[in-house]
Amino acid sequence: MEGTSTSYEAAATARSSLFRGSQGGEHVQIAVERGPEFDEEREIEGLRTQVARLTGLAKDIGVESKTNHQMLETLEQSVVRAQAAMRRTMHRLNRAYERGGSNHLLYLVLFAFGFFVLLWFLTKLR
Repeated sequence: MEGTSTSYEAAATARSSLFRGSQGGEHVQIAVERGPEFDEEREIEGLRTQVARLTGLAKDIGVESKTNHQMLETLEQSVVRAQAAMRRTMHRLNRAYERGGSNHLLYLVLFAFGFFVLLWFLTKLR
């Protein structure tokens, strides 16, 4: 237990040496000690590289966003056109059904059935 209390005291002493003049909400001064291996120019250059990389990434995200927006606009226009074509087709089918006097739909179904029977028959012969 004695080792832990001294480590707490050492941490408290280190904190108090970092914060000087912190009385009642005044400005805090932080003292940073640099080791001999710290190279300020190398750190600045590393940060510049990271900023350049992030800037490029942000530009790429912007381009991708614009591309996705254009694709969605095109898709939306295609869906609207398809809906309009479907409405026209349904209107024509309803009109043909309401006429009822002609059997065009029956003839169409019989033709398709006969055509597929003929194809089936030809494939069985070979």
